[in-house]
Amino acid sequence: KALWNRAFSAGSVLAIAVWGWFMQSNTDASYPYWDASVAMLSVAGQILMTRRYLENWWWWIAVNAISIPLYLVKDLHLTAGLYALFLLLAVAGLVEWRKAEGRQT
Repeated sequence: KALWNRAFSAGSVLAIAVWGWFMQSNTDASYPYWDASVAMLSVAGQILMTRRYLENWWWWIAVNAISIPLYLVKDLHLTAGLYALFLLLAVAGLVEWRKAEGRQT
């Protein structure tokens, strides 16, 4: 499982680099690599969630933690607030899934 986690993490970093480069080269995005991080980590989190891996919640926590300052810098305060709420929900999801995992063992 540790090898799979490393490979998945490395693939996510590669996807961020490729998508960030594409956005920097082909769009007028103000923060292409920051935006790419949010996008690619969201895809990774969704893949983990569909496979029901507990680790998906850590990915969502990271996505939300990255998104909040990004949207604040872009003066999108309501969107940053929404992602703050998503961050709280992701932490609650992690806690609940851990409790459920404990009950199953």
